[in-house]
Amino acid sequence: MVRGVTDIGNANNNKSTDKELTMSKQVIIDTDECIGCQSCVEICPDVFGFNDDDNKAFVINPDGGSIECADEAAASCPAECIHIK
Repeated sequence: MVRGVTDIGNANNNKSTDKELTMSKQVIIDTDECIGCQSCVEICPDVFGFNDDDNKAFVINPDGGSIECADEAAASCPAECIHIK
């Protein structure tokens, strides 16, 4: 099951000169593959949250962090279940 398909970009998709997102991206978490390690939540808590009932990560705020933060979270995921498109 793929859950948490969310556009990641600033509210108006305006270009920015700082570390804010400059283009719309999608963060996808394949919850069937998520092992609940919470590394993404630790690295990028403004984008990722954790559901204690399901023991799975999910996207809480697609506008909450930089694309670099989301990329780092995806790269650190031991289950490789976070994808950014």
